[in-house]
Amino acid sequence: MLLPTAKTLVLMPYYEDTRACQLLLQALRAQLGPDCFVLFVDDCSPQQPLTASALADAGLPGRILRLRRNAGHQQALALGLQYLAPHLQPQQQLVLMDSDGEDAPEAIPGLLAQLSQSAGAIDAVVAARGRRRERWTFVACYRAYQLLFRLSTGRVLDFGNFMVLSASGAQALAARPSLPVHMAASLLASDLRLGRHTVDRAQRYAGVSKMNLSALVGHGLRAIRVFKTRVLQRLRHAALLLAGLAAVLAWLSTGQSGSGMALFGFWGCSALALLCVLLYGLLAWKLASSYPQPDMAMVAATIDVPAPAAGQRRPE
Repeated sequence: MLLPTAKTLVLMPYYEDTRACQLLLQALRAQLGPDCFVLFVDDCSPQQPLTASALADAGLPGRILRLRRNAGHQQALALGLQYLAPHLQPQQQLVLMDSDGEDAPEAIPGLLAQLSQSAGAIDAVVAARGRRRERWTFVACYRAYQLLFRLSTGRVLDFGNFMVLSASGAQALAARPSLPVHMAASLLASDLRLGRHTVDRAQRYAGVSKMNLSALVGHGLRAIRVFKTRVLQRLRHAALLLAGLAAVLAWLSTGQSGSGMALFGFWGCSALALLCVLLYGLLAWKLASSYPQPDMAMVAATIDVPAPAAGQRRPE
């Protein structure tokens, strides 16, 4: 597979979002100029498949991978990264973002500049989440999820798919087996050196999000799954700690003073320890399966969009 020599490449998944994608491409052209290459992974859009004209009208060269079946947002991203990574040159940088405009293209120059200025000291710069224009119910649920993630894994996940990778960073991330499950969690779990650049969440250019509540919950739980070894380890430690505390309280309950309160604490700690053991067994069973892996045979068609000829006027 031949790739252009453009220093900046942009990888985006796409699904049924033509108008937002067209506006995003125009914004990308304004931010990066014509010297970039865009790879779209069309996740088998049945009604609004992405066409070459979307890229050509923006005056940007690129390629569209059209999948045979709907694989989901994360697997589409993973397939695109594994498609590109082996062919990246050391001087090239890869931008990962969504195609609806919520990942603000105006933030890309800052992300690229931070990666370039690091002089190889970091492998990726992630767009750490800033302000979000969401309802208070969504914000409250998101904060609760962040707390659950931190308690379960001991880590803080404060970014999504919007990031910039060096060529070596992209190649290392593409090799992670958990990549198709959750891109951001896989990066956090890796040994790659990260920089952070706070970016406020933008609004979609057009249309409405196709991510409903159940899909969001599933996406969040898949991030925890990436850390399954750490989660099971923390459950074991919690069960042992609670069992030890229950034993101490059982001994104290044999005394004269405060025996009622100690006995109550014994039963409470015993119940929590048993719950941890049950959760450990359930999670060990559910998480034992291997991660799904993207297959290049899923690519049904490849559509190339060449760079506009020198002097060719870009459509307005």
